[in-house]
This record gives sequence, C-alpha cells and structure tokens, in this order.
Amino acid sequence: MNKPIAILLNLVVSATFAAAADIPMFRGNPEHTGVVADSPMPKGGAFLNAKWRFRTDGRIRSSAALVNGVVYFGSDDACFYALKAADGTLLWKLKTGGAIASSPAVGKGLVYFMSRDGVFRSVETASGSVKWTFATGPELPFQGGWDWFLSSPVLSEASVVFGAGDGFVYALDPSSGKKQWAFKTAGRVRATPAIANGIVYAGSMDGTLYALELKSGDLKWKFKTEGNQYFPLGEIQSSPAVADGAVFFGSRDGCLYAVEAETGKLRWRYSNQGNWVISSPAVADGLVITGNSDGEYIHAIDARTGKEKWRQDTRINVFSSAIVTGATVAIGDFYGKVWFLDLKTGAPKSVYYFEERINASPIVSDGVLYIGCEDYNFYAFQ
Repeated sequence: MNKPIAILLNLVVSATFAAAADIPMFRGNPEHTGVVADSPMPKGGAFLNAKWRFRTDGRIRSSAALVNGVVYFGSDDACFYALKAADGTLLWKLKTGGAIASSPAVGKGLVYFMSRDGVFRSVETASGSVKWTFATGPELPFQGGWDWFLSSPVLSEASVVFGAGDGFVYALDPSSGKKQWAFKTAGRVRATPAIANGIVYAGSMDGTLYALELKSGDLKWKFKTEGNQYFPLGEIQSSPAVADGAVFFGSRDGCLYAVEAETGKLRWRYSNQGNWVISSPAVADGLVITGNSDGEYIHAIDARTGKEKWRQDTRINVFSSAIVTGATVAIGDFYGKVWFLDLKTGAPKSVYYFEERINASPIVSDGVLYIGCEDYNFYAFQ
C-alpha cells in the first residue's frame, strides 16, 4: 500500500477551508445531468483570467471533483492529487500502480477512484491514506482503440458503483469495500453508471445499456444499440444521463439515444452519420448537449423529440463532456479550446485556447472553472 506525500497537511481539511459549491462526482450528481444550477457566471459568460495552475507529470483526462474547498483529480502519471481550490496548493498526492483516467467521487470523508492497474481505491480525504482497495479482474480484449477513459464511481447512500475492464459493474459498501453485487456484461465497462430512482444505468463496450436494481444488481431491462459496419457492437463509452423520464447516451455507432428510464423502450435515436459520440450528455432546459468525434461539432438535441436545435462546428474532435451553468455551456475539444456557448442558441460567448488537447470535462464552482489538460497541467480560471 502506497503512502501519500503530505505537504503541510492539516488533518481536518473540511474544517480549514471555506466550502464552495460542491461537485462530488463526475457530471455533478448521480443522474449525471451535467448541470451546476447555482454557480454564478462571470460577466459575459467567460472565464478569462488564470487563477492558478498545477503541473503533474502526465496528461490529465480525469475530470475533477470539488468538495469542502478541495479539488481532487487523477493524472496519467499514476498519481492522484488533492489541491486547495483557493490557490492550487498541494495538500497530498497518492502514487498508484497505473494511469488514472477515472474521475473521483467524494462522500463522507472518502474519495473513490479507479486506476489502470485494475484497482479501485477508497482514500481518506483528510490525510490521503488508503482506507481500502478492491481489485478487479483481467481486462477483456478490445480492438477498437481510443480506449482513453475509465469508468468513474457514482455514489448512493449505501453503495459506490462503477464499471471495470473485466466487464463487470460492481457495487461495493462505501465504508468497507465489501462487494454487494457484481453484474457481468460482455465487454469492458468504461462508461460511468448513473443512478436514479433506485436503478443503476450502465453502458458497456458490448453495445448494451443495462438497467440494474441498485439494491440487488438484478437486471430490470437492457437496450441494444444499432451498431454500424465499422462498430457492429455499437460500443458505449458515453456515460448515461437520466432526466425527464429518459436515459440519454451516445455510442460508437454514431448515434445519440434516448430510451425510457422505466422500460428501456426507444424514445428516439439521433444519427450523427457514423461519427462517434464519446462525450457524455448534459441535460438542461429540455436540451441534450453533447460533443461529436469525427463530425467535429457540439450540438443540442431536443430531449422530447430528438430533433437538433443548434450546432457549433469545432473543426476537431470532441471527447470532453459539457457542463451547464446558468445560460452557458462549457466544453473542451482536441485543439485545446474550451468553448463557452449560449445554452439556447449555441452561439459562442468566448473561447479559451490551451496548447494541448482538452479531454477532461470542466467543472464550475462559485464562479471558478477547473479543468485538466493534456499539457500535464490542471487549471483554475476566474
């Protein structure tokens, strides 16, 4: 078990720093809607001033969590970091056995994440000490490439749920790490599960979205994507979002799907003409917002009808997932741009340029935007 490097650490972090608006997990909540409703935006809807930056030794594809004034994220350097949100001061870091492309989840003094050594970890937020670990099995074969992201944990009151490369969706006891149940799929599980109304919604590289009972792991229903000639399985890497009685998710078959949350019946399917949807959807004001890969755009789909409402061309791939704050959509792209778009029209409010790809998803808290970049740096903008 690796011990963290402590840097002037106060052991009671939550009592030391003033709490900002918390974002405790990937996409902000268990339903993964990607909305930060109470965070004020700067004038003009843009973040133009770098507040601080912190350099790691690897690319950052892990989206951050922020709880009690502390930002948590992982890096391809196999380290997990806890920084003071106010100024980027390193509180502690933990060395693992593999790159960390999983986004963390934080609850009750513990932070959870997965690394490419196949180990799921629970770490004390105050000290960076590992409380427990859970080893998953050998990864299933996959020939499609671009397997950059790991499934991130989603927290409920009694379970922490995540997917793994061995094809299983796991539910563990958050305090002890004891396995509550495991559900086997036929492909790597890279999408992050969502939880709503006692149901876990999890997509797999086998091209199937599974609805599982949270308490037991029993299958409620499953939905198979259409697939295409290049990706006949219709692999799912996009993490589902649950809103308005539907589950929204993308696929490598180039489609964005909406299925009924209760039954799994198809509500609508939007075709991107074979261009992957890796980006996880945000759902706000009746719109479903995603990025597109080879199609090179960001767009919004009507959540009820499946009709496109607006589109913003990027001229480059988009794997990042959008965050919606107020009337603004923030999302990154392969050119290293972070776009700030009007939620209703898609019109750009501003664009910020980095020197390397942005594949992590931004978070926004109390007027500050936090994001990791493939230039090895993690940034805060005000």
